Amino acid sequence: MTPGGPEQSPPGGPHDRQIELILQRVDALPTLSPIATRLLGAGSSDDFDIDEVSQLIESDPALTARILAMCRTADKGLGDRITTVRRAMVMLGIRAVRSAVLSVAVYDMMESVAQQAHDDAAMRGIESDAAFDRVGFWTHSIGVACAARLLAEKGGKKVDVSPDDAFVAGLLHDIGKLVLDVALPTAFVKVLMVAAQKRSAAAPIERMIIGIDHHVAGKRAAERWGLPRVLQDVMWLHGQPFEALPDVPHRRLVALVSVAKAVCRGLHLGWSGEFDDARSADREAEKAGIDRRVIAEVVRLLPDAVAERRRIMGLGEEASPQLLLRSIFNANRELGRMNEAISRESAAAAKSRAALDAVGAFLERVGSSTPLVAVFGLAAASASTALGGRAFAVVSQIDERSGWSLHRVSMDGRVLSSETIDPPAVLSGEPLADVLRGEGGAERAMSLLPWMADQIAEGADYRRVRAIPASPTREGADGPGVLILHESAQGAKAPPREVVRALRSAWAQAIATVWARERSDRLGEELVEANRRLSEAQAKLTETESMARLGEMTAGAAHEMNNPLTIISGRAQMLRRKLRDAEHTEAADAIVHASQDLSDLISCLNLLANPPEPASVWTSVQDLLTDAAKAAGSKASASGRVRVQPPDSRTQVDVDGRMLTDALTELIVNALEAPESEIVSIRAETSALDGRLVFRVEDRGAGLSPRAMRHAFDPFFSEKPAGRKRGLGLARARRLADLHAGGVALAPREGGGTVASLWLPAERVRGGLIEAA
Repeated sequence: MTPGGPEQSPPGGPHDRQIELILQRVDALPTLSPIATRLLGAGSSDDFDIDEVSQLIESDPALTARILAMCRTADKGLGDRITTVRRAMVMLGIRAVRSAVLSVAVYDMMESVAQQAHDDAAMRGIESDAAFDRVGFWTHSIGVACAARLLAEKGGKKVDVSPDDAFVAGLLHDIGKLVLDVALPTAFVKVLMVAAQKRSAAAPIERMIIGIDHHVAGKRAAERWGLPRVLQDVMWLHGQPFEALPDVPHRRLVALVSVAKAVCRGLHLGWSGEFDDARSADREAEKAGIDRRVIAEVVRLLPDAVAERRRIMGLGEEASPQLLLRSIFNANRELGRMNEAISRESAAAAKSRAALDAVGAFLERVGSSTPLVAVFGLAAASASTALGGRAFAVVSQIDERSGWSLHRVSMDGRVLSSETIDPPAVLSGEPLADVLRGEGGAERAMSLLPWMADQIAEGADYRRVRAIPASPTREGADGPGVLILHESAQGAKAPPREVVRALRSAWAQAIATVWARERSDRLGEELVEANRRLSEAQAKLTETESMARLGEMTAGAAHEMNNPLTIISGRAQMLRRKLRDAEHTEAADAIVHASQDLSDLISCLNLLANPPEPASVWTSVQDLLTDAAKAAGSKASASGRVRVQPPDSRTQVDVDGRMLTDALTELIVNALEAPESEIVSIRAETSALDGRLVFRVEDRGAGLSPRAMRHAFDPFFSEKPAGRKRGLGLARARRLADLHAGGVALAPREGGGTVASLWLPAERVRGGLIEAA
């Protein structure tokens, strides 16, 4: 694993192919010199010839001088006795010479490549070194190398690392940054700028922008150059906490370089290319098992060591005091950057505080019962307050089945008007919520501005209008699509992203919550309505089944009883004509009346079970009310007055006049015969909700008991005492209303009594509308 991420993803996707292309550019870097390549195998080759290698190095006089200077620096006790490369190999060992050669070879090669890249960029007019400080980078690398060597020398057996290996590992530990700068200069400049702005380490920004970090780039370059595995692992793993390092043979060397880097960053020695807070060198040393007193000694000796190595490597003559002054200058510059960052963060905090205040004010105004459209207006008002300018309109689509709406709003958040608008044809029916969802939602919202030109309020400057998404934008989130049209103030700068982001988050949360609440309410209403319809359907089914059974019984009864009843009635009438005695005549009349009542009962039951088809014609509502009132007056056994409220004479209904008159008559009779009922009023009115026509019959009697309310429409049900009527009137009225796609219902009347309602659907009504009284 790389620090903070995988070394390389398996090939396959576009991202993997991009990383492979980047690694190919790294692989295209030049190889090391033949001298360095020959020395890399020196430790394991049995046929290694000191004379041959020394002659190979001495064939380059400039290289020889720098190698000898580095070897003298590595062991000051030998001093001027190291006069030839061969003597250096004999007296210091192959490892020391190899470390010196590798250091110089990699430095020379990378400096040559970097200078070529710089020259090429200069020809194109590009400041390639605007962000990457190469001199500062090598100064820092030499500092880490010297610190690592001193730690290895002063740390004793606890460290157990060769000083020569520590030096070359420290020098090359961050070579991956130079590799990325050479291979991808434009992208790496962006990495450094973002890391500086975010006060971040370089590696995570490199992975975000480039796809790999300098750890992987350095390791890949080391593999190409054939550097030892120990150097590859140092480039790859340095910087990780000691406890997180994998169990590799050179674990202590990796930790040593990490401690050396912490020392140099703490001293602001050179330029590290890192912008996060440096780790404590003492704490890192303690984890690696290095005494803190060793760190203090290294800090004391380090400036002289770095100054000498800089001179040898060709980075200029700079004495130890000058190097310390430069470190102080770097520290002051870093302190200045930190102060600037604190100032920026303070300004951002003030803006965030203003955004939070606007968010708080917005959320306070959104109550538990605030309608969704009103929330749109409040969101627009908070945009005006927090962003300046004015938000003058909101575009919304409640769900993908709904149309688009434009709501014009005032500065204080009142919705002034709402109208339906046609969505832009370019979206091809794509819901507004889908347009605004995801990372590209804000950009797509702005792309709709040309279409919205016609929707912009009079007097608004189209050039200063922004379309701000105010609905949930997270992928997979439910909610309406909402877009606020906001006109910025003249000359105003674009609002900070974090402010807009905070506002959008609050708007989206409130809108999604209210939308979910209203949808839940609608679903609850729909559920109640569905349950009501189900109950009505079940009741209707039960009634139909009952009527079917009643029809079968009635048909059988009519067939079996009509002939005997005819005979009984006929014989009784013949008998009455022959009788002269008044008592016997009265008895014969009673037989005739009883047989007629029984025949009427069978006919009534037959009407309930097998009604005839209505012969519908357009009939005056006024005539229906008048005829029903007259019929009820003659039919009712109780005395009482019927008061008819005259309707609009133009109103007509498509009904069978005789059937509907009978139905209304039954309702009026039932009202007249209610206990304590003296006045019955009847009227007709049109429902404002669905346009149906409702006939209402009201009495001021004692009202119906709960039991009567439940069973009032059951055939033969009555709470009247013995001698009552058959109890078929209300059942017959409902049956006749059903034949006209209507219905009948009973309800208690406020103040006492009962209201019977008979309604007909709107399609059976024409003419003038009748307002409710």
